[in-house]
Amino acid sequence: AMNSAAGYEAVRLSPHALRNLAPLGHPNFTAGVGLLVLPATLALVFRPSRFTVRAAWCLALVLQAAMLISSGSRGMVLGIGVGGAFALTAFARHRGWSARRFGAAAAGALVLLAVLVLALPRTRAAAMLALQGKGFGAGDEQRAAMLKVGWAMGADHPWLGQGPGMVPLKYPLYRHTVDGGSDTVLQLHSTPLQLWADTGLAGVAAAAVLFFASLALMWRQTADRDDADIAGLAAGAALAGYGAYALTDYQLDVPLIAALVAAQLALLWRVRGERPVRFLPSAGALVAAGILATAVFATARDWPARRLFAEAMTRLETTGDLAEFEEAIEPIVDLAPNPADYLGAAAAVHLRFLYAGDDPGTREQHAASARLYLDRVLEYNPESEFARTNLGWLTLADAPHEAIIHFRRAIRLAPARSDLFIGLGLAHLRLGEIDAAIDAFAIELLRRPAALTSPFWQAETLAPHLAAAVRRACEIAPRLGPEEAMTRTTRLLLWWLGEAPLPMPVAPSTDTPTQNTPGLAVLARAIATPETRRQLLARYLFIRTGRQPDAADLDTLETLLDELRNDWRAWLRHPAGHRPPFLRLFQRERTAHPMLAGNLDLPVPVDANLAEENDLARLFFGALFPPKGLPSDPAVLHYVAERGL
Repeated sequence: AMNSAAGYEAVRLSPHALRNLAPLGHPNFTAGVGLLVLPATLALVFRPSRFTVRAAWCLALVLQAAMLISSGSRGMVLGIGVGGAFALTAFARHRGWSARRFGAAAAGALVLLAVLVLALPRTRAAAMLALQGKGFGAGDEQRAAMLKVGWAMGADHPWLGQGPGMVPLKYPLYRHTVDGGSDTVLQLHSTPLQLWADTGLAGVAAAAVLFFASLALMWRQTADRDDADIAGLAAGAALAGYGAYALTDYQLDVPLIAALVAAQLALLWRVRGERPVRFLPSAGALVAAGILATAVFATARDWPARRLFAEAMTRLETTGDLAEFEEAIEPIVDLAPNPADYLGAAAAVHLRFLYAGDDPGTREQHAASARLYLDRVLEYNPESEFARTNLGWLTLADAPHEAIIHFRRAIRLAPARSDLFIGLGLAHLRLGEIDAAIDAFAIELLRRPAALTSPFWQAETLAPHLAAAVRRACEIAPRLGPEEAMTRTTRLLLWWLGEAPLPMPVAPSTDTPTQNTPGLAVLARAIATPETRRQLLARYLFIRTGRQPDAADLDTLETLLDELRNDWRAWLRHPAGHRPPFLRLFQRERTAHPMLAGNLDLPVPVDANLAEENDLARLFFGALFPPKGLPSDPAVLHYVAERGL
C-alpha cells in the first residue's frame, strides 16, 4: 500500500533485501542493541518462572532475534559467533560437560552460524567474493581507508591521541594519504581504532583492561558449580559478542548503547553478599570525581552556545531578519569552544540566500558577508575544506590568484569533491594560464565524466577549450589509473566529441535497487518491454519532481526518447523547455555537515557555486561507471604537484 501511494518502490519488501533501521535509525545500531540485550533475554527464558512469564520472555526473545538478524549487518554475524562461542564454552565449563558433548554442541552452533551467513545477502556476497578472490566492495574500501587514516592519526600522537571528538576535524588532514573514501568521517567504524586515534595508548589500555578483566571475572565464576550466575553469564556473553562486533563499528557515542554496555559491566562487577557501606568517599572516588568535573567543565561551555544558536535559527526561519541573526552570532562565538562551526553556519545562511533573489546588489551583499564569515572560520580552523572551497568560488571573479590558493588546499583536503578542478581551471583561465586550465578541466573529466554533459561548456569562454581538455585527458589517463578503466573513460569522452563509438552499458535488470531507478529510466531504451520502460520512467519523474506524473508527462517523455533514439548525443544534449525537467540549476548540499560537526542544530550548508547539469545525461553517464571515482587520489595529487596547478 505504501509503495502504491508513493508511485514507486519506496520500501523494498523482499526479505533478502531488508535492512532494519529501527530503533536508532541505522542498521549497525540495530545490530549493536540486539547483541547487548539478547543474551539477557535468553537468560530470563531459562530462569524458573510461571508459564505465562516464560512465554512472554520467549516472545520477547523472538522479536529481539528478528530485530538483530534483520539489521543485515556483517559485523553482527561476527558478534553472534564470538558471543555464542564464549557463552557455550563458559556454560559447558560451569555444567561440567564432557568433551564429546561440548564438541557436538559446538558443531551444531557452527552449522547454525553458517546457515545465517548464507541466509543474509550481505554476508553471503562477502563470503562469495572472498571465495572467488574478487576483492572487496566499495564499503570495504572505505573502511580500509579509515583503518589507514586512523592508524596514522594515533601514530602521530601515540600516548594520548588526537583528543576526544577530534576525528571529524583531523581526518581531512590525512585524507590525501589514502585512495578513495569520504572527505571526512564522524567515526572510524572500529572501537579500538577510534580509541587509538582519540585517546592513544592510554585509552586503548584502559578499555582493554576493563574489557578483559570483566570477561576473566565471569570465566572464574563459571568454575563454581554451586553458584549458578546466569545473569553474569549472559552479561559476559553480551560483552564478548559486542566486543567482537565493536571491531567493525564505533557506537559508544550513542547514549543507549553506552548505557547498555555499562549495564552489562554492572551485572558482572556487582557486589555479591553483604559488604560494609562507606559513608565517606575513598581517595580514588574523589580523583575520579575531579576528572569527571574537569571533563564536564571543558565540554559544558558549548551547551549555552548551542541553545542560543538554535534559538537564533528559529527566529531567522520565522522572521527572515538576517540583521538580528548576525547580532546573535557574536555572543555565540564568544561562548563556543570551537567557534568555527557557528561561523561556518552563519556563512552557510548567506550562501543559501545567495541565489534566492534576482537583485544583483543583494547577491553581492550575501557573497561579501559569507566571505567575511569564512575568513573567520579559517582563523580557527585553517584546514576547513568547506571554507576553502567556498572562498575559492567567492574570490574567483575579483581575486583569481587567491581563488587558486583556496582551490589547491581544498583539493588536497577533498580530492574527490565535485567541481573543485572546474573552479581551479576557471581561476587559471581568468589569469590567461590556458595550459594549466586545460590540465584542471581534464582531471575533472577523468574523475567525473558526467561533467562533460554540463551545459556550462556551451559558454563562449569555455566552448573552445572542451576538445583540448578531452584530448589532454586522453594523454594523461594512462598515468592516473588502471588501463582498462581509463580506456573506457577516454572512449566515452571521445564519443561525446563524435570521434569514437560509445562503450555500451550492460542492459539493466528490473531488480536493480530502488536508488538506481533514475538510471534505469535513462537507460530505458535498453529495456525491451514497453510497459517496463513506462513504469521506470514514471518512477524517474516521481523521484525527480516529487509528484506522481500524469499520462501527458509520460507521453511527452516517451515521444522524446523515441524521436532521439537514433542519436544518443542529441538525446543527452537536449535543451530545457519540455514539461519533464532535464536541465537543473542547484547548489550542492553538504548533508552530513551537521553530524560531522557534532551539532545537529546546525543547518545543512550549500556551496557557493551554482551548478548546472543535464539530469538525464548525468544519470546516463553515472550508469556507465562504478560509484567510486577514478583515477586514484594519490595519482591525481601527484600530477597536480608535478604540474604546479
